[in-house]
Amino acid sequence: MPTGSIKEPRAHSIMGAAEPDEDESRVELKLDGKEVVFMATDLHSYSGADFKSSVEKYANSDEKNLYNISEVLKSDGGLSYILLKRKSNKLDPKNEDNFVEAAIVLNRDGTIQKLDVYVNQSSAKQWDEAISLAERIFKSSESGSTSANFKKRTMTIDDFLGISIAVPEKTSTSMQHGCDFKVFHCQLMKNLSEPQAGLGVYIGNHPAKSREPKSTTRKSTLAGQEVEWSKSKVDSKYLKSETILQLKEFPIYYLHIFASAQTDDELNQLEKIAETISIDKNSKANQPINKGFLLLMARKLAEAIEQFNLVLKNDSKNLQAIKGIAQVHFYLKDYQKTIDSYTQAIAIEAEPSLYMERAWSYLRLKNSEKALEDFGKAISIDSKNANAYYERAKVLKERREFQKSVDDYSKYLEFHPEVGDVRFERASVYRELGEFQKAVEDCTKAIQDRESEEFFEERALNYERLGKNDLAKKDRLKAKKLRDN
Repeated sequence: MPTGSIKEPRAHSIMGAAEPDEDESRVELKLDGKEVVFMATDLHSYSGADFKSSVEKYANSDEKNLYNISEVLKSDGGLSYILLKRKSNKLDPKNEDNFVEAAIVLNRDGTIQKLDVYVNQSSAKQWDEAISLAERIFKSSESGSTSANFKKRTMTIDDFLGISIAVPEKTSTSMQHGCDFKVFHCQLMKNLSEPQAGLGVYIGNHPAKSREPKSTTRKSTLAGQEVEWSKSKVDSKYLKSETILQLKEFPIYYLHIFASAQTDDELNQLEKIAETISIDKNSKANQPINKGFLLLMARKLAEAIEQFNLVLKNDSKNLQAIKGIAQVHFYLKDYQKTIDSYTQAIAIEAEPSLYMERAWSYLRLKNSEKALEDFGKAISIDSKNANAYYERAKVLKERREFQKSVDDYSKYLEFHPEVGDVRFERASVYRELGEFQKAVEDCTKAIQDRESEEFFEERALNYERLGKNDLAKKDRLKAKKLRDN
């Protein structure tokens, strides 16, 4: 790749997941507004006896028929590759991801990778140069220092939960990581010209079953629990089978298992692979402290406290277990016991977060004086604790100690000046202090952050106090429009 290129994952939505590193590598070069993106993708395939014939069938499987195919070429690293050239150089002027050219590369172990080059509109203006750069990149390709493992093997797919799966030989695997979930992928290694068949295992707490209508179901056992597989037809070619399993030991976690293939035999083979999934009873998740918090998250409070007590039996000053018991009492709305537990925890280690947690319990008992003391202690330990200033500001506002409240809101905004909602809250306190112009300024900045009905209403109130009734009327109309919408 040219000097200055940077390897980075493909951009994805916050709830999405980056492509697995084992499946895809992405390298980007940016220079003077021009952008070139190079992608190397594993096709989980072998070439078969006739490399060119396999590539032709692969290219022709695209119904859009986009490519012209070159002869078999040799890279500087001694690899065979075939170019997939665009049949049309007509570009969409609105598209910033313009496909330039691709190469199907035959690796030394017989596996196939696809290399793609894309450019933005600025680079596309020098189209011939973009093609020349793509072909120089393809020609420089060579085998890496390692080979993929296609042997029969048992793999750990989640170390914390202790989940493993046995995969047969001639399978390719990869792991995809999302914000709070992961997906294990297993592909049957086949000839490039043959239709793909693969299995996915989602591990997380928000599974989403597909909407295709079920046609048949069958029951089986997976990880020691009974499951029901539902089969559906995705389109005219592919069948899909899936099941969702809530883990009995760790009920906040689900396994969503889905398989896709063109034949019943391959679909059954993938289901059989999934049914080898097992869970290690000695996993990290089964350790009492971790199991306690998992049960707490599932709101199985009696079972959670049992696990925390097991920890404390062997270590009476285990801070995490004491915190866990405090949270159980909080969910049970036994706020005095919550306070007692946090007091016990503070005696072990005076963390700002513990004072914050105890303060919220004092507030549940309507003891704002004690809550203010605890927020103050959190601030005395960490003077940059923005949330402590914010929480104390709200309590002071409720107690009608408006100047102190403004001071704490202001301190919070020193750390987070962009938070419009807090400016709105401070504006309402300025109004109580009769500082209407300052309240207007806060509302204006809050509205710049986001337009909200309550922001306009608050500013209207302050405009009225300043005698600016025309501006107040405009803000009330804007508030009504947002409310009506």
